[in-house]
Amino acid sequence: MKLAIAVVVLTLLTASGVSNALSQPGSPFKRCGTIRVLGKPLAVDITEGRFPLSCEVARVVMRRYFARGARRNDTVRYQSMKFDCYRSRRDGVGWDYHCSHLTRTQYVNMTQYVDIGAGRR
Repeated sequence: MKLAIAVVVLTLLTASGVSNALSQPGSPFKRCGTIRVLGKPLAVDITEGRFPLSCEVARVVMRRYFARGARRNDTVRYQSMKFDCYRSRRDGVGWDYHCSHLTRTQYVNMTQYVDIGAGRR
């Protein structure tokens, strides 16, 4: 029974594309190019999630976060979406900055989530 549940969960993760991001910690789910921050290029990636988000939106959200000073914790809005942004601890793994959007759909009992990372290490 446990094996059957594990197979179903793995199948769902693979179908949603999440397992690729989770199987390789520190690897981007989707590379989204770079933005300029203080004259230097900074890589932007969609690091994980089940929410359809374009790279263009990911770059806009990160630009807005940096325009506000990239404080430790901040909220950035893009259209009707709210992104909670923060600076990561300096552990040398993953990304230096994150902005996450979480929404719960009312028609399907499911949570949709996306995480944008900037400053890949």
